[in-house]
This record gives sequence, structure tokens and C-alpha cells, in this order.
Amino acid sequence: EPDEPTLDFSEEKKESPPEAEAEAAAQTAANTPIDPTKGPESAPQQETRLSTVLLGIIFIALLLLAFGPDWSSTPPSPPTVVEEQLPPTSSAPTDPTMTDPEPIPVAIADEEKEKSPQQAAEPEVSEMDQAVEEEPRQEEVDEAAQAEVEAQERAEAARMEALAAEQARIEQAQQAEQERLQKIRDEEQRLVRAALEKKIRPLLLSAEKNIKVDRLSRPTHNCAIKNLRDVLALDPGNDEAEQGLLRVAERYVELAERAMGKKLWKKADSYLIKASEIHGQLDSIGRVRSALDAARQGKKIPEYSPPQPAQEGSYMPKLNRLIKQVGAILRDQQLAGEDRRLERHAMLSRVILLEFDFERVSQEVIGLAWTKFTEAQKKLFISLFPKLIGNNQIRQLDQYVPSKVHFISEAKLSQQQVRVDSVVTTQKGEMKLSYRLIQGGQEWKLVDLVGNGASLIAYYRAQFRPVLQQPSEHNIDQFLDQVQKKVENG
Repeated sequence: EPDEPTLDFSEEKKESPPEAEAEAAAQTAANTPIDPTKGPESAPQQETRLSTVLLGIIFIALLLLAFGPDWSSTPPSPPTVVEEQLPPTSSAPTDPTMTDPEPIPVAIADEEKEKSPQQAAEPEVSEMDQAVEEEPRQEEVDEAAQAEVEAQERAEAARMEALAAEQARIEQAQQAEQERLQKIRDEEQRLVRAALEKKIRPLLLSAEKNIKVDRLSRPTHNCAIKNLRDVLALDPGNDEAEQGLLRVAERYVELAERAMGKKLWKKADSYLIKASEIHGQLDSIGRVRSALDAARQGKKIPEYSPPQPAQEGSYMPKLNRLIKQVGAILRDQQLAGEDRRLERHAMLSRVILLEFDFERVSQEVIGLAWTKFTEAQKKLFISLFPKLIGNNQIRQLDQYVPSKVHFISEAKLSQQQVRVDSVVTTQKGEMKLSYRLIQGGQEWKLVDLVGNGASLIAYYRAQFRPVLQQPSEHNIDQFLDQVQKKVENG
């Protein structure tokens, strides 16, 4: 068959412009339906796929936060994320039966895998660094705490110092007030004493005159006993009055002994009764009473010889020797100074106290209460009293170094007692010093010292009298304890 005729436009064919070709292609695409299984993916499909991948990443991250390792203690190594490789857009034909592939999950590092040695060492290095950093901070905390403690201690010390200063101020004020009140009391006592002295001095002088002429109990309105008891009524415990009564009692004993020598038994008995009424604890009363009773019963008794009166001046060698020894100790330059004070006082005590009759001194100091003392209590006081005098009076002799002693008078108080008055010249001036001595056998002993009118016995009697006003055994024990404490405290 003959071929169908074809149209040949080759000769008439012309090149179309590019704008025309583009417009034709667009028209063709618009008229051709799109197959979802073929050709490149559309933009909505790509957005859907990307959303799915993002949701998967978020889900995995939530799982890691809930069940993963503790990121606060051990910093995790950053996970390796494999980016999703999207298939390239291809215009190759696809199988219509195939569906879109599942989104590829993001791959991360498995936290359960064994860490590398370098990663395991990293926390240790971090803890060491943290310890190094915390060590200075701990030192700062300790220093701050120590500073706070020191500040509190300083504040407490300041508070205690303020309290001590306030207490010292209060004590000083109290002491000043006590001193002021004591001065007032002393002045009142001085005025009272001065007024009292004007009354009792004439009575004491009258008693002294009556004793010398044996006007002891008669006449009743003007005798030694009346004068002395009037003094005691005005001034209870007056030392001179009590010593005067003791002298009166001793004088009655002497008169009784003289009456016995003349075999005047009745007269001797009356003298002893009067002596007992005045001073019942006098030892010589009992001795003479025993001799008198034996004589009355016709018993043979040794011929009585009354005591010999003291020879004037026989006691002076003792006083001269004593004064020289005391002066030598006080003027000795090897014993001078504060560092030799104790040794100096010890030597003075040995020299002076050996010259005292402390049994008689103790009896006169205690007074009538001496009869209430037991023998043990008497012995204890006789042993303590010399030490008390040594601690108090002998220490004061440092202020009175004698340069000259002048004896001005002697007075016979009884057959066995004398008083010697002297004037002692010291670096502080002249001082009147009187010694009262008693004869015991062939030896003279000191009983009292009176310096510028102040009697040693009177001084201690005034101290002891308030304690011994009610001399029970319990009170006497307490009194002896107080004396012992004074001796121990020096």
C-alpha cells in the first residue's frame, strides 16, 4: 500500500523562543495528573516525615531523662547523633505497592556501655579538685570560728574584770565606811573613858594608900576593899582594881601566917576567911588553911617561918640583864633588815618570854573564869599564851630600840611583889615602862609590863572578857580554839 502522505514541516520549521518553551512545559504539567508512587516527593510529604523524626528524638530524650544515669554527679559524654539521611529526590519510577519507609531513629551513645579508663578517671580528678577547692574554704571557716571564740573569751574576760573592779569598789567603800564608823566609836569610847577615868582615879589612889597602912576592910566607908569595889562597879573588869583586890587577899594570907606564928588560931582563921571572900582561888589560902587545921587539932607541925620580904634591889640585876640583852639584839647589824626579821623576833622571844611566870600571868589574864578551866584547858592556855605575846607585842619592839634606860622608882606591892618604873629613851623619844615582878622561891619573875600606861595583862583581859563572860566548858573550848587560830595565823 502506498504510504500515507506525511506532512513535512522541515522546511518551514522554525526555532521557538525559550519563553515559549517554558510556557508549554508548564501547560503540560498542569494537564498531567500526579502519581504519588512516582516521581519526586511533594513538599507536604517531606514536612510529615520531618515531624515524625523530631517526635522520635523527643521521645528518646524523655526516656533518657527518666531512666538514664545521674547527670548531676557524672557528666555524661555527649551522645553521638547520626543525622537522618533523607533519600535523594528521584524521578525514577517507584513500585506503587511500596509504602513510605519508617523514619530512621536517632542513634545515641549507650550509657550502659563500659566507660573508657579516661572517662572513669574524670570523676576522681573532679573530686580531688573539689577537695582542694574546699580545703581553703574549711580553713576559712575554722579561722572564723576561732576568731569568734576568742572574741567571746575577750568579752567574758572584760565582763569579769568589770565585775571584779565593781566588787573592789564596793569593798573599798564598805571598808571606808567601817573605818569611819570605827573612828566614831573609838572617839565615843575615848570620851566615855576620859569621863570614867575622872571618877575612878581618885578611888584607885585612895585604895593604894589604904593597902599600905593595912586599912583593908575597916572602916567600911573608907577602906581598900570599899574603894576597889566602887571602881569595879563603875568599870567592870578594871585591871588595877582586880589587881588591888588580889593584893588585899595576899595581905590577909600573910596576916594569917603571922597570927599562926603567934598561935592566934582564931585571928588567923578570920584572916583566911576574908582572903577567901576576896579571892577564893588563891593557892596560898589552901596551904595555910591546912596548916591551921593541923595546929588546932594539936598535931605536930613544922615551926612556921613566914616568907622573907623581898630585899630591895635583889631583882634589879635581872632587869638590867634583860634590858641589855634586848638592846643588843635590836642593835645587832647582822640581824637588821627585813630578811632577818623572823630570826630577830625568835631571839627576842627566847630572851623575854623566859623571864615571865606564865602560870601566874595566865591566871591574872583570865581572872575569875580561871577556876572554871579544867587542868587540861589550863595547860593548853599556858602553852599558847607566850606564843600569842610573841606574835603581837614582841614584834613591836623593832620600833623601840633602847639607847638609854633610867630606873626612877620602886614600889613594894606585897611581900612577894614589886613594881619598878623606868624611862626608856628610843629613836622615837622617851617612853615610861613599868615592870611588875613576883617572887617564886629565890627567883623573881615578870608578871606584867606597862608601857605608857598600857598594861599587857589589861590589854588581853579586855580582849578575852567578852568571850569568857559565861565560862562554860563549851565556851572555854571555843575560846581556846580562837586563841590557837590566832597563834597559827601569826
